[in-house]
Amino acid sequence: MESHEAMAETIGRDVVEIARALGLKPVTVRKWKEESGPGKSGSLNPLMRLEMTIGKALALGRPRDKALRPLYWLNARFRMVGIQAPVATDLRETTNRLAVLMGEFGEFVTANAESLESGDISPDGYAAILDKGREVMLTLGQYLRILGEE
Repeated sequence: MESHEAMAETIGRDVVEIARALGLKPVTVRKWKEESGPGKSGSLNPLMRLEMTIGKALALGRPRDKALRPLYWLNARFRMVGIQAPVATDLRETTNRLAVLMGEFGEFVTANAESLESGDISPDGYAAILDKGREVMLTLGQYLRILGEE
């Protein structure tokens, strides 16, 4: 998906309302929904600007975790968990690791089901579930990356 396509899906038909909320003219917001570049009618949208900012920060030697802070902030702001796609390794090893992790995660969540259902899970319990979930997602990301390279 291209950035202008993502912006078009987010903005939809609500150009005027979003422009008003941002203090911008509707034409500016409308241009974010169009492809930009030489001979194109769109303009540099917020996603492209963020991509350029992060890319430049990395090129200037900022540590990856610092350069990606805007993405971490957005994840936290919208209650999402984002992970970096790991470097691929051996398919068999990754498949086995994923199977083990999925089983462990299932057992872990089952053991915490009562607390999760009642909503009174402790901060440590929540953190543990997030940590185990991230480990599963990282391994799943690695698995999917390897499959894409096969």
